[in-house]
Amino acid sequence: MALAVPSATALSAPTFDFANFGQHGDNFTYLRENLTCDADISCGSTAKHVHGFVAGGTHATYGEPCSGITPCTHSNSLVPETEHGGEVSWANNGDASALRRLPAPYEGTWKKGPHAWVDWPGWWGLDAEMTADRVGSPASQDFYDFPWVAACVDSLECGGQFSMAAQAQPESRTSSASADCGQWFGSGIAAMSCDSTMLSETLDAADVGERSGSVDLVLVRHGGSKIEAATTRGLAQLAAEPMRPGDRLLIRGRAEHRGTLLLRALTENALTVASFSERQLSGKSQLVVERRGGHAIPMLYQAGRSSVAPRSVTVHRLNGA
Repeated sequence: MALAVPSATALSAPTFDFANFGQHGDNFTYLRENLTCDADISCGSTAKHVHGFVAGGTHATYGEPCSGITPCTHSNSLVPETEHGGEVSWANNGDASALRRLPAPYEGTWKKGPHAWVDWPGWWGLDAEMTADRVGSPASQDFYDFPWVAACVDSLECGGQFSMAAQAQPESRTSSASADCGQWFGSGIAAMSCDSTMLSETLDAADVGERSGSVDLVLVRHGGSKIEAATTRGLAQLAAEPMRPGDRLLIRGRAEHRGTLLLRALTENALTVASFSERQLSGKSQLVVERRGGHAIPMLYQAGRSSVAPRSVTVHRLNGA
């Protein structure tokens, strides 16, 4: 299920700034420009209906289709995922009432009210207090208070940060909770530059759609085609299939040296997730994906300097390789 966050507080806002997709308990967020809307077109300044792609046989929803040409995997790991190509539309796609405001968090006590059934902080099931098979009510789950949080399994794939779920939770549903860089690195993102401090300031000011980023990313495929990142202050998010050997990532602008650069690269046998500190960047830089030992390894090149290897690399073997 996708959660679209409006640019303004009212549901009558002209469009949304970003959308959050729930996947097996994790949640990943995409800037509006990286999604498709309405009649299978990019999400413009008046877009209302963001597309979500539901994996076959599950409730996991993705911001991008996967037909199985590139292995379909869960965003936060190499756990196989079923295909989600979007071949069949949901029957209620045209129902405007499907868009609902996220309810305010419950601030009273259950006994004193006011309350609804979802606010009861308890457990269901026979002998619920003693049984491991008990089911928690919505109010007893983190997703009730913090629906945007990505529970990252691999700290590298979460931008070197653990999820907000493992940290002190905010006291209210504030936008800054979405500033965990890892949750902006979903499976449909090939490269990302993120400074969590700057992004938090942008989110708190509700200026995602009004602020330009200080770093630009441009993916240049081996054949010459180009894809540009969507940006806001503190974030450059490039939506594409993983980079492959021979592809280049052009990095332009002024890095604040506090952020992280993450990217995915793919060969026939392995998916690589690589991390660079933006302290490693200086002026105009480019990353070139090179084939090394059967893996796709990005190397950083800057004028007048030797090539620089990633700060950290995780290689996931595919198809039993």
